[in-house]
Amino acid sequence: MKESHARHLRCVRCSGPLGLEALRGSVEEGFLSCEACALRYPVVRGVPVMWRSFSEYIRARPSLGGQLMLGARAPAVKQFVKEALRGPPVSADRAAAERRWAGIYKASGRSAFYREAARALAGLPGDVVEYGCSVGAAAGRLEGRGVFGTDRSFYAVLEASRARSGVYAVADSLEHPFGSRKFGAAACFNMLESAGPRALLPAMAGQSDALVISSPYDYAPGRERTDPERLRASLRAMGFAVSRATRRPLSIPWTLRLGPRAQLRYRVDMVIAEKNGGIGRIRTCGP
Repeated sequence: MKESHARHLRCVRCSGPLGLEALRGSVEEGFLSCEACALRYPVVRGVPVMWRSFSEYIRARPSLGGQLMLGARAPAVKQFVKEALRGPPVSADRAAAERRWAGIYKASGRSAFYREAARALAGLPGDVVEYGCSVGAAAGRLEGRGVFGTDRSFYAVLEASRARSGVYAVADSLEHPFGSRKFGAAACFNMLESAGPRALLPAMAGQSDALVISSPYDYAPGRERTDPERLRASLRAMGFAVSRATRRPLSIPWTLRLGPRAQLRYRVDMVIAEKNGGIGRIRTCGP
């Protein structure tokens, strides 16, 4: 994290400005603090963890907490993580799975899907915010643009911040750290079911008048699948016009490499939508 990134971040509780306390390097370790809420957000290994309760976040990932505590060099950061780990885990340790999937997404960065996602965003002007950015394989491809991303996975955000040019933070998509800032485009790729369309779509619409959304047809067994036609109808009901190229469901290949001999293959739908009659600016998107 660079010091200049701090001015883009806001408190996830009150959206107020944050003060920066850099303790090591170019904010390799330190804190972002909200005076109004008295909340402190740690920066560890260059990654700001913008969670309303850091204790709740790290106790759901105790193995990650141990790594961060042992690896921290600034005594204040080490103590902060240690204190946050006190108490029983709030769930099964999520860190191992998040670390594994960060590696899978990194290894799968050449999938045709990510090229199409970047191409869709390139057709829209201005800065881009990506919810559930993972390792930055989609919006992170853009050059000469301001790119902002959030993800729940510390390991994914660590990879994105090292490999991509942009402002990345660990955060809940429904409690993003960018306040009331408006972006040229807001995107979420293949995580709509996880966050819930009814909650995430209004949050995205509050950040931008242009949305790029993808959703696999058969992702997240056990969760309600996003119906392509219903998604488009929901966007129209919110005042968005769907681009001509994405009025019908698409079928873009998304390949995830689980290992040298194992792959997951999905067919992914994508929607590009915009308010205020600007839909004519959007370039064609498709397989």
